[in-house]
Amino acid sequence: MTVLVVFLMAPPSFAFSVGDIEIKSKFGEIFDASFKISLDHDGAYEVVLGDLSDYQKLGLIRPSVLNSLTLGKPNVGSGV
Repeated sequence: MTVLVVFLMAPPSFAFSVGDIEIKSKFGEIFDASFKISLDHDGAYEVVLGDLSDYQKLGLIRPSVLNSLTLGKPNVGSGV
């Protein structure tokens, strides 16, 4: 019975896939690229970059390059 209760209390999980990366910058320029994330549901979603405490909880080192990454919402109809 305990297993059933834990199963019913577990948050739902969804699958996703990441498409090919599209590199927009040229050699020597600030890196600019994008990729499509496809979700297996139509509900709301949030995409975030883990902060230092997230990495520490997992016993990982957070690469400093993540400090320069930005997330942007694509323009409607852009397909990216």
